[in-house]
Amino acid sequence: MLQTSSILAHMNFTKEKESTPQAHIIKASEYFQKMHPEDVERMQQIHKNLASGKLQHAKEEFRIITEVEERKFTDWLETNAVVDQYDEQGNPISLVGSLLLITERKRQEKALVTAREKALESERLKSAFLANMSHEIRTPLNAIIGFSSLLTTTEDEHEREEFISIIENNNQLLLQLISDILDLSKIEANTLDFNYQNVNLNGLARDVERTVRRRLQPNVVLKFIPGVTECHVQTERNRLSQVLINLLVNATI
Repeated sequence: MLQTSSILAHMNFTKEKESTPQAHIIKASEYFQKMHPEDVERMQQIHKNLASGKLQHAKEEFRIITEVEERKFTDWLETNAVVDQYDEQGNPISLVGSLLLITERKRQEKALVTAREKALESERLKSAFLANMSHEIRTPLNAIIGFSSLLTTTEDEHEREEFISIIENNNQLLLQLISDILDLSKIEANTLDFNYQNVNLNGLARDVERTVRRRLQPNVVLKFIPGVTECHVQTERNRLSQVLINLLVNATI
C-alpha cells in the first residue's frame, strides 16, 4: 500500500517559467514544509486520501513559500495527481502527477475579481445617486411650481418680487442638479469640479427660508435670525443651498 511518507516526484520549488513542469525528487515531509501554513492540513489530507485509496484523482491549488537571499516569496501551484498502479488487493501503490506554477494566473484572477467588485460598487453608487437625484429634483421643482402658481394670484408688488426671486433661485438649483446628472461620468472618475465663491450666508439663509417656509405644515414655524451682521464663506452656493433645503424639508415634513 502507498504510504504518506513516500517519495514524491514533482517540479522543483525554484521560480521557473510559468506553467513549466520540471522533475525533482523530494520527500513528502520536505514537500509539506514548503507549503503555506494555511494549505498544509488540506493538502496532507488529500495526499492521505490518495494513498489510502479513498481518492483516485485530485486537482488542487496551494501556495508555497520560498526564500531567496533572506527574502520570502509566495507562489501558487496547481497539482494534478492520479493513482496509476494498484496491487492485487486493489490498494494504490504509486501516484503520477504534475505541478504547474500558476502565480501569474492567480494574480490575473484576483485582478478580475477586484475589477468586477469595483464595477458592481460603481453601479450601486450610480443607482443610489440617480435615486437620490430623483428626490433632490422634487424640491426645486415643487418650489418653482408652487411659487409660480402663487405669482399668478397676488397683486402685491413686494410679494411678486419675492416669489420671482425664489423661483429664480430654485431654477438655478434645478439646473445645478441636472448638471450633476449629466456630469455623472465625472463623479465616477472623481474629477467633478466645484465652483467656489464668496457666499453671504445671511443672504443664502434668507433664500433658503423663503423657499422652505411655504411648504411647512401649519403647526411648524421657521424663522431665520442672523447671528452676525456679515458672514461670508468660500463655498459653492447652489450645493450648500441644496444641502440646507434638504435638511430643513426632511426635518419638517
